[in-house]
Order: sequence, then structure tokens, then C-alpha cells
Amino acid sequence: MAITISGFHHAGFLVTDIERAAKFYEEVLGLVGIPRPDFGFAGRWYDLGNSQQLHLMSVEAMPGSADPPRHDRHIALNVPDVSESERLPCMSWALQSAMAAGARAIRSSSFGIRTETRSNSDNFINSKSQQRGPQMLFNRLPKTPILLISIFSLIAIVVPAVVSYGQGGKDKARKAPAEDRTNWPSFGRDLAGSHHNPYETAITPATVSRLKTKWIFETEGDVSSQPIIVNGVIYFGSWDGREYAVDAKTGKKIWDYDGGQSSRSAAAYGDGMVFFGDIAGILHALDAKTGTLKWKKKIDPHPSTVSTGAPIFYQGRIYIGVSSHEEGAGMRSKNYLCCTFRGSVVAYDAKTGDEAWRWYVIPETPTDQGKDKAGKTIIGPAGGAIWSTVSLDTTAKRIYVTTGNQYTQPASKFPNAIVALDLNTGKLLWSYQATPKDIWTFECRTNPECSDLDVDFGTTPVMVRGAGNKKILAAGQKSGFAYGVDPDTGKQVWSTQVGPGGKLGGIEFGLAGDGERIYAGISNHPRQGSISALDGATGKLLWQTLDPTNKANFGPVTVSGTGNNRLVWAGSVSGFVRAYDAASGKILWEFDTGGAVGGGIAIADGTMYVGSGYTFLRIGKANNKLYAFSLDGK
Repeated sequence: MAITISGFHHAGFLVTDIERAAKFYEEVLGLVGIPRPDFGFAGRWYDLGNSQQLHLMSVEAMPGSADPPRHDRHIALNVPDVSESERLPCMSWALQSAMAAGARAIRSSSFGIRTETRSNSDNFINSKSQQRGPQMLFNRLPKTPILLISIFSLIAIVVPAVVSYGQGGKDKARKAPAEDRTNWPSFGRDLAGSHHNPYETAITPATVSRLKTKWIFETEGDVSSQPIIVNGVIYFGSWDGREYAVDAKTGKKIWDYDGGQSSRSAAAYGDGMVFFGDIAGILHALDAKTGTLKWKKKIDPHPSTVSTGAPIFYQGRIYIGVSSHEEGAGMRSKNYLCCTFRGSVVAYDAKTGDEAWRWYVIPETPTDQGKDKAGKTIIGPAGGAIWSTVSLDTTAKRIYVTTGNQYTQPASKFPNAIVALDLNTGKLLWSYQATPKDIWTFECRTNPECSDLDVDFGTTPVMVRGAGNKKILAAGQKSGFAYGVDPDTGKQVWSTQVGPGGKLGGIEFGLAGDGERIYAGISNHPRQGSISALDGATGKLLWQTLDPTNKANFGPVTVSGTGNNRLVWAGSVSGFVRAYDAASGKILWEFDTGGAVGGGIAIADGTMYVGSGYTFLRIGKANNKLYAFSLDGK
């Protein structure tokens, strides 16, 4: 539900009182007969899975101009759960108060209010135009102290942007807060791992055809690390063993750090530091300005340990999953006794690298389990690597994890599962196992309990909304299935087969959510992959678009914008990166990067960033480039 006080619709926001503001500009300030900016306020609710946000924005537009309205100030407030019936009065009061406060500051207080409610079906129910004081609307607000304090703070912050312009001063705050609009500070952009940037308003279905190369940065190896963006700087890794900091506007290198090992996943930013893991299982902490090493830590002592998921920073801690390449150790050494690795999630102190807690996917220590068909000793239980990036629900104080297949018996109940842990202690809260007894390594044929499946979870769990606004946690598996579970209990709500599964098939790393839908990439390597949209509440498949080049879509998926301005972004093994209409799945734009696109796509402040080159397991073509695309290349 959203509300407007007359005005126009722009970029997913219903914008307030532009007409009345124009009249005020002439009559109160006496500026008649000259071009003048009109201004007003916009408001909208967003469901972000872990929380709700109330957004207010001051807006100014030149009358008669075709240019989009410019945003003076944009405030996003996290609020407690507010029911559908409470959202309208809450929004009304916030907008009315902001307008009234702004008017008083420039010698006027005669602003009326007309409300409109808008449902998901886009049917409008109009109320009569009426004068309402803030006190009347205040009486209808939910009396949640945090919410009320936040709204008072919001009014104090948002009004000065309009006041300064009304007094003839130059606008000093044209863009939204950096943490919302210009930054993409971690793998999934937010702590919930949504891979969604709702604040992107420049690149839309109407404008995406104008995307052109803004700059290209070259490394000495493949670039499958998804870039992150913080304060105008791009941070990303390469298979050449270096982590890079690059100017987001120009593509010029600021610094590089030689970590000695390839980095295939995204970094995370927090407290002035950049954190990333490498293929040797080392977690590095660097000074974000200089690239100087602060500390580094092996995330597990096992020699086969690798880091494939990205770290997540929150309140002075780093959270990261631990994976391994022990599945193939028996192929590299005939005398290798498999297996002893156990996947885990670890929390570290971000300043020191000290371990705060660790949760093992397989609680038992591996021991002798007898002989395989070739007479070699089996060590187990082992496996449960965590290939994915974790997601956080900071309100519920939970960390959500997806786990991989088991290597050796006896069967455990936590591999191939969606798991919830206590954020502070790592204590297990619940688990949902999608595929029990999936025991597999590259020596599967000699193990009598081999499943020959290998259908790990590799996606970050993301939150959507179900019936009655209830939260649902969704994840995708290499089986080709997507699952929705209750985030409080782990009970399955729905499951949907999105596409063919397999060892290099199904949903590998590609899953994004915008609160309403999830978007999934099907690998199906070496055959034709696809990109799909599913209803988050029911798991119903809404659309599916096959890869035009008959190649796999195994990398992360991204979604940008809101409402009808949503775009879905995905890369292909063929080298193409594409933008899909989120409503229909139609491909609206594509570009051949020259190498397989195995990393995620980041979009911020009107620019899209993507790496090119991925040859691991001989999946795709090599390249060594990070691309930046913007409208008309500007």
C-alpha cells in the first residue's frame, strides 16, 4: 500500500503535492512568471524480508520539462512490523508533517492533503480531498516509540533540503544517502542477501537500451569476483591473486593487494576495512583506503579448505562459510584417505581476526567407517561444505545458511539443508534438509553408500513475503528445485522445480529476491540454461527465459528498481550479460563481454558493474576484465 498527496508517479514512488507547491512558490515567495522548481514529498513502504522501511523523499521538478524530477533528500527508516491497516495513517501523518514543517519554515502553513490508497492490483480507492492536521493523523498511528522517534527524526532531516531551495540557496543534497543509492557494500548488497537494489532509478526498462561501456579495467586473470561499491570505490578480486580498488567514475586503479591466491567471490566492507576470502581458504582484512593488510586468518586448518562464499560484516563481526575441494582429493592422490573435512560457519572479530564462534555442519569428528569397494579405508562422516554466502536477519538475531552435500557416511541431517543459527552464539535453531543421504565425491563409484547426486545448495537464502504478509525464506539447489520455508521454524511452505538438476546443473549460485518474487538462474551445464521468476508466496513459476546462446546461467542473479521499473540481470557462460524485464522475462539488453560471466552483477547510482572470465572446471571462456556500463556511457 502506498499514499500520495496529489502529484505524479515517478520511479515507483507516489509523489506529493507538486501542484500546490508550485502555487505556493509563486504566491508566497512572489516568484511569478519565471521558471521555478516545484517541490513536494514522496512516500512508500518497502518490505525487505527482515524488516520494513518507510521512505520519504523531497522532490523537485522543473514545470514543462521532460527531465525526470530530481531528488533533494531521501530518507529510509527501518521500522517494526506495521500492519496494512496502519500503514496509510502512518504514511499520511509523516507526509503531512513534513509538508507542514517545510511550509512553516518559509512562512506558510496552508497545505491540504488528499490521500489515495493503492493495492497490489493497481486499483485506486480515492478519498475526498480534505484538510487534516498532524494531530488527527497522529492519533491513528501505532504507538510504537521507535517508529515515532524515527519519524520525528526524519522530518527534522528531510525538511531542510526543501527549505534551503525555497530560500533561493543552491541544493547541496541532490542524491539519496550513500548507503542506499550509491553503495553496494557486500555480495547481496544488504545483510539479507537480496541481491536487489530498489533505489536504482536511472536504469529502467525504458532506458536500459541506452547502456554503453563507461570504462573497462583489465587484470592479469579471470574476474569472477562480484564487485562491491563503497563511497565511489570499486573493490573486487581476480584469479591473478590480487584484490583491486578502482575509482568507480573513471576506472582508474587506486591500489592493488597481492594476496598470493585467487579470489573468486565478493568482498565485504565495514569500519573502513575490506574483507575477502581466497581459494586457499585465507580471510584477508585490508585498510580500504590504502590496501594495507590488517590481518589474515586461515578459516579452517584442513588443507583442502577454500573460500567460495563472500564474508558478511555486521556490528564488528565477520561471518563466513567454509567450503573445500576434498571431494577431488582421491583423484589427485590414490592413497588419500577420504574424508575428514567438515563445513562450518565462522564468526570473527573484524578488528582482530579472533574467532567468536564456529558451527559445524557435521557435529561428529570423522573416524574409520570401514572399507570401500576398492579396499580403501573410508573416513567419515565428512562434507557439508558451505559454498554460499550467509544472510542475516538482524531483527530476529539469526544467521541463515545453506549447506552442500556430504562426502562420506554415516549420513548426517545437516548437509543439503537450509539452517538457522543464533547470530550471537552460532547455536543451531532449526534445519530443513531437502535431500537426505546425498553422499558423493569424485570416487563415488567405489563407495557403497554413494548417492551419485551431488545436489548442494549454493545460493544465499533470501526473504520474501507470503500470505498475510508472513515472511518466507527461499533458497535454490543444484537439484533444480527452489524451496520456501518458514524462517521461524524451518517448516517447508513450498517447493518448485525450476529446471533440470545435476552436478553442474540446477540452481548453482543464482538467486535474488525483491520481497515479492525470487529470480533464479538454471545452470544445466553443458546444455541450455535459463532465468526464471517465481512468486515468493507460493513458489509458482511466473516466467522462464531460455539462454539464447544455449549456454548455462550458473552465476548470481541481480534485480534492480521497483514496481514496473524492475530489471533482472544475469550473465551466461557464453560471455553475455543480459537485462530482463522483471515483469515478463523479455531480454531488453545484452552485451558480449568476451569471457564467461561467473560472478554477480552490482548496480548503483546509474552504473552497472560486472566481471568477465571464468574457466574453473573448464566451464567457460577466459577473460580479464571488469566492465562498467552507464546510460550513453556517461
